[in-house]
Amino acid sequence: MKKLILSTMAILCAGVALADPVEGVWKTTPNDKGGYAYVQIAPCGDKMCGTVVKAFDSAGAEQAGGDVGKAIITGMTLAAAGSFTDGQLVAPGGDKAYSASMTVDGETLNVKVCSVLCKTLGWTKVAG
Repeated sequence: MKKLILSTMAILCAGVALADPVEGVWKTTPNDKGGYAYVQIAPCGDKMCGTVVKAFDSAGAEQAGGDVGKAIITGMTLAAAGSFTDGQLVAPGGDKAYSASMTVDGETLNVKVCSVLCKTLGWTKVAG
């Protein structure tokens, strides 16, 4: 019985240790008006997606409504450990989707967004 309990605990702990480093809450880079959001990155089927869980104005005051609850990152496919491709990012405050990829670098999530030109946004880990 003791072996069964220890084996079960080892399996559960290994599952936690194998959680992808991209999972969690990330603070976006400020927009043109200084506002930013917290985005929860989590699995959605066999892909990764990101949903706005909080939004803030330039003074850091939490804002209700707007993009809160909206999926702004969709369809990210695992390419390598901590690296995802073939996704889309929907611009906050709009419905225009752009080609996107993302890579975890420690406490920074580099989100590369491309239309005609590409731009990399550095998001900061908040929780996860």
